[in-house]
Amino acid sequence: MNNEENSASFLSEGSDESTTTNRKWLTCTRGALVEKVDEGKGVARTNKLGNVVYEKTYEKIGLKIENMWVDNGRYGKQIILNTTVDGINIRVSMGNDGAYGRSLYKQIFNCDLSKHMTLRPYSFKGDNDKTITGISITQDGEKVSKEFPTGTPDVSFKEKNGKYMVNNIEADERLEFLEDKLNKLISDNNLTPPDSWLTKDEEEVDTTGTKAPSESNTTDDDVETDFNDIFNEKKA
Repeated sequence: MNNEENSASFLSEGSDESTTTNRKWLTCTRGALVEKVDEGKGVARTNKLGNVVYEKTYEKIGLKIENMWVDNGRYGKQIILNTTVDGINIRVSMGNDGAYGRSLYKQIFNCDLSKHMTLRPYSFKGDNDKTITGISITQDGEKVSKEFPTGTPDVSFKEKNGKYMVNNIEADERLEFLEDKLNKLISDNNLTPPDSWLTKDEEEVDTTGTKAPSESNTTDDDVETDFNDIFNEKKA
């Protein structure tokens, strides 16, 4: 990977690039933070639809959350974190019910939202060739503990054809509980965004920077786990 086009860290390093937009989107996907950019400004990749897209990839982001919300858009619910740097809104999005979202739910209630934090997505092969996907958050140089808030409903598994399947009813109940807790956390910390930032029902998703990119709704049903915070530059 060309390190001139893809730095290891977003916001923790200075940038000489000028921008013509007042908003940037970073999507948690493929074990990294991915920004869609114009042709010639990043690395080319062919997506699932067969289209060539251009991206910059970052290992981590340093930010103080200024706004946070669950956006109910056309491509499913997204958790969105917003901060501002030099007048530019930087937004980090992840699927509400994907591995990155579940990992965030385990940690966000244990964060001090008045402080800066470092967020790092990961995805790697673990035991039995199982992909391990999630997010690691650090504050004050310490890893934030991964524990759901008190009262979070348990989710059981059942065996079917030799495989263990999650109880979807219980999983939905847990997600509803966590969403309610997150909305209260947002309200209590004055992190509610302006109404104009919220996706309205049936609204088209604009990939030019107004709404979350369509590919941000990735499906990551793998198990989350702890991961050492080694912030090396990504390799091709």
